[in-house]
Amino acid sequence: MKYRSALAFLFLSAPVLAQAPTFDDVAVGTVPLNAGGTTTLLTDIWKPAGVATPTPVVVWIHGGGWQGGSHNQVPASALALLDSGISIATVGYRLSGQAIFPAQIHDVKGVVRFLRANAATYGLDPDRIACWGSSAGGHLSALLATSGGVADTEGTSGGNPGFSSRVSAAVDYFGPTDLLQINLDVTNPPGSMLDHDAATSPESRLIGFDGPGEGIGVLRANQSNPAAPFPALIALITLANPNAHVSSDDPPVLVAHGTADTVVPLAQSQRLFDAARSAGLGPVYRPVPGAGHGALGPSSDAEARSFLLDVLVGNGDPVGTSFCFGDGSGTPCPCGNASAAGAYEGCLSSLGIGGRLRATGDASVANDTLVLRGTRMPDSPTLYFQGTNRAQNGAGAPFGDGLRCAVGSIVRLGIEQNVAGGSVHPAPGDAPISTRGANAAGQTRTYQAWYRNSASFCTGATFNLTNGAALTWIP
Repeated sequence: MKYRSALAFLFLSAPVLAQAPTFDDVAVGTVPLNAGGTTTLLTDIWKPAGVATPTPVVVWIHGGGWQGGSHNQVPASALALLDSGISIATVGYRLSGQAIFPAQIHDVKGVVRFLRANAATYGLDPDRIACWGSSAGGHLSALLATSGGVADTEGTSGGNPGFSSRVSAAVDYFGPTDLLQINLDVTNPPGSMLDHDAATSPESRLIGFDGPGEGIGVLRANQSNPAAPFPALIALITLANPNAHVSSDDPPVLVAHGTADTVVPLAQSQRLFDAARSAGLGPVYRPVPGAGHGALGPSSDAEARSFLLDVLVGNGDPVGTSFCFGDGSGTPCPCGNASAAGAYEGCLSSLGIGGRLRATGDASVANDTLVLRGTRMPDSPTLYFQGTNRAQNGAGAPFGDGLRCAVGSIVRLGIEQNVAGGSVHPAPGDAPISTRGANAAGQTRTYQAWYRNSASFCTGATFNLTNGAALTWIP
């Protein structure tokens, strides 16, 4: 009964919006069942209204312990991307009672290949496909992102073998990432509603080791046992672990997880974050204080959408020159808290990411449309400021938990409140940057943003800095 209650909660954790898809029950292909026979792999596709050009698409992957749920389940938080010109597609993968792993990731990748192969039919941009999932769907979202090029995870679901199943970005909401260790990651508090080691656990059923005297716990105790069936099962569960496939060419990933989750331990997300950082990536990790296994709240959903939009759409080509990154290309970050190589952002903050500053628009004295856009920061006040020079010719100077990039005569441009991990300056009602900064044509100015952390990283400070941006003003 305890297990059934937890599973039911997985089903009900994401509210479903009653909005009919533009293309309903699209058949991707026929896939086999372990007991014999076949089933049809389906997807639903929602298109944003009034958008004629090919659109990016986010694939929503449902949860349900790999043994429940369907492609008809998509939360309002994901469908809200339609308002930003993003299409949504869903995945109806085989459940563990129909086929054991790797059938699930084969089906997910089959849908991605189908969307790419049929992009013209559905008005999609084949080069801008991302994924987002929760719980079991979060696991598959993370695995889709990390297993690009891993042959055993590809399969033949839906055909289209000539098309890639890779994605541009992934969001993982509280998904398991190391199935063999999941029970060992449980802490008290908050405890666990499930015994993940038991033969009846979702993880045991996923790999088909769910009979009497079986289960993940038995498998872990025999992981060095050369006798059958243990080597094959260890290989199978390793294949299912997103962490096992992390590499430096993986796409950006955002991982969010409630600190009071009693279904999937928080440490599972920490494992993925640590693996991605070790590979030189720049993952975004958001532990959500007090949240359980389910809704993470409007702020987390908004940040997930903002993250996906940042990757899939961006805000046009940045103007000026970004510099002073916390990735080891300049002055080392204080306490060694460097961001990932190539992340092009500031030093790592206490929340596990480095703030990123980009500039868009025109730095024109006569027609100032310049906007400074800060992302990948906590939801705290952010000070945007201007300097006359670059610190150490752009290499930066140590400053608290970050690098000081903009120096010289400093002008405080304004304070903005980050929402969903970012903000822009000037916001509506703010004076143009040219006015506040008293800029003239021909002047080169440097810009940076200062933001507070929720706690210190490695010093007593509670602040951090983004990278810098240099712009030369025109008439």
